[in-house]
Amino acid sequence: MPIEFSRISDDVRVTLIIDKAGTPVRTLWALMTSNNLTTAIDSLKERENVKKDDIIQSVLATDRNKDEIRSVLIKWLKTKQLDAAIWTGLSFSKKTDFKRPSIDFILNHLKNTLDYNARNVAEEYIRKAPKQIDTEYRRKIELEFGWIPT
Repeated sequence: MPIEFSRISDDVRVTLIIDKAGTPVRTLWALMTSNNLTTAIDSLKERENVKKDDIIQSVLATDRNKDEIRSVLIKWLKTKQLDAAIWTGLSFSKKTDFKRPSIDFILNHLKNTLDYNARNVAEEYIRKAPKQIDTEYRRKIELEFGWIPT
């Protein structure tokens, strides 16, 4: 999946999202025990503490290609012989005017807009992301700050 550290969250961390312009990387996933898509969506919504109904996204293996992300997921579902996929479908935030931020914007944000505690939380998130999430932005963050995966 194309993933990147290209979202500035409400708590000002730089977080991973599915990003059409992101680096395709091997992505971790988990099988849910629910046989009902609505129940599975509700479960993920609760786990992620999501309030809005449209944040949790889904696609069925039988769906027609609706957009680039769903098209990739439909192909993936078919290769895994799965019926559906659900994910937290966050995108770019209001902190970037809902547009994809440049790596320079992200580096400046991490360097100049975070207080000590927020910066520690941001660093922890980036370091704890699985090391196979090897993206362009992550490599530049590692070079700039030395925040390698733990």
